[in-house]
Amino acid sequence: MTETFRAQCRWEPRDFLKAHVVGDSVHVDTYFGDERVDAVSLSSAKARTFARGLLALADGIDGGEDPELKVQADDDAAQAIKAGDRVRVLYERADGANVRAGDVFTVRSISPHSVYTDRGGLQPGEWAFDPNKVEKVVDEPLKAADAPSSVAPDRVALLEEARRLAGELAPASAVLEFARFLAGE
Repeated sequence: MTETFRAQCRWEPRDFLKAHVVGDSVHVDTYFGDERVDAVSLSSAKARTFARGLLALADGIDGGEDPELKVQADDDAAQAIKAGDRVRVLYERADGANVRAGDVFTVRSISPHSVYTDRGGLQPGEWAFDPNKVEKVVDEPLKAADAPSSVAPDRVALLEEARRLAGELAPASAVLEFARFLAGE
């Protein structure tokens, strides 16, 4: 068998695992970019045990490949937190930060173990939260009746999103720069 399986890292696109057969062993290589940094050789029995363990972990996240559960997993993926989203803190002083439950911040970046946010315009720097201690804030779409009549509703929504991303204390020029970027101009 000459088949090779590759699994790319969720957060770092340059990192990946590659599994392939060498003789009577399954080799799993770890790569950073094009450089192989480590390798493990497993007997076929150990490879099967490891594969079952991976499936059990994945099933614990999304319930498995049951079609009805897959719909829920797809909905959850749509709710995944990403840079630019707003998150609500769920606990007082989460991860030692000077925050209250219910405070809302803008996500700057994420890593496997942390969600990095602004500090809400209070001071420079960022907070780092355990992803289990925040939730994505999902806004209802802007209704046409809420927008000033001289400005198209989608433009109002764009400007509001730009203001949110730029921060409460950002100058108008920064808000407009974000709006142009969001509009693809």
